Amino acid sequence: MILTNISALFIYTAFGKWFFPHTLAVITLVVLAIGIYFSRKRNYKHWIKIHLSSFIFSYYMLIGGGINEAFSRIKPLQPYFYSNAQIVGLTHFVAMVLFTVLILYYLVVKNLKRL
Repeated sequence: MILTNISALFIYTAFGKWFFPHTLAVITLVVLAIGIYFSRKRNYKHWIKIHLSSFIFSYYMLIGGGINEAFSRIKPLQPYFYSNAQIVGLTHFVAMVLFTVLILYYLVVKNLKRL
């Protein structure tokens, strides 16, 4: 994830300048740094919750980028992407709900106090 996001900062072929996905790469790097920091700082009471939430969120960012790439590069999906169709946003919404449920599962249902 770290290498992917760092390499994303050097891709300028789409518009030749800083673009919104570059900002998402920086946000993902910050979230990864938080997750790594708390995995090493195990004396903090809720370190595992922060660590897992950070990595699940960073994985959501990866999947979100994959959704954008699928809609922008796969020929049958391109009309939806370039016409700003609601299906793109709906696909992101479904992914966001799934990852939110995953985070809640680990924070609430699994009750990570045991770890």
